[in-house]
Parts: sequence; structure tokens; C-alpha cells
Amino acid sequence: MSLSSEILSDLPVFTNTDEFGEEITFAGETVNATLVADDLTPNLGLNSNQGLLFVAASDLSSVPEYRDIVVISGVTWYAFQDESDRVYYEANGMYIINITNSERPELL
Repeated sequence: MSLSSEILSDLPVFTNTDEFGEEITFAGETVNATLVADDLTPNLGLNSNQGLLFVAASDLSSVPEYRDIVVISGVTWYAFQDESDRVYYEANGMYIINITNSERPELL
């Protein structure tokens, strides 16, 4: 078994709500995901929090797009583009999506 297949077989653990995941709404779809919020963002002088959202690619019916609305625990977040103009990365069956809780994050 390869490392890639091992990672794919473990994906359900990371998004499982009994483990690391939580139920969210992404672009109108209810899915399980894991949020890693950037605790350093307020220290950088930004008026928004940013983070990465990990979602199994098979759980979404379409690829994430800029400004897709994400609702996590009643808080609205938005998919945004990073400095490389990417909204998401895809690795081993998982979307890693850039999100912010400000409709237009302030740039430094």
C-alpha cells in the first residue's frame, strides 16, 4: 500500500465529527470538514480572521470558487484567493480551501 492510498483511507478520520471535523455548509451543501484558523491574523493588523478548511473532494459536487459562502457554527466565512490566486489546493482527495470571515480581507 502506498502513502497516498494510506492518506486517502484515513481522510474520513479528519472530517469525522467525533474526531476533528464539524458539520458545515459550503456553497449550500452540508458537509463535514476541519477548520484550521490562523490565530496570528489579528496580530498582523488585519480586520479579519483567516484559515484553511479541509474537505473531502468527494463530498462537494463542484470545485470551490472565489467568494463561495461557508457557514461554520453560525459564522459566515468566504472562500478567497491567496497570493498565488488560488482558492484551493487539492491533495490526496482533499480540498484545502482558503477562507476568511471578512467579505473582503484587508491586504497588508
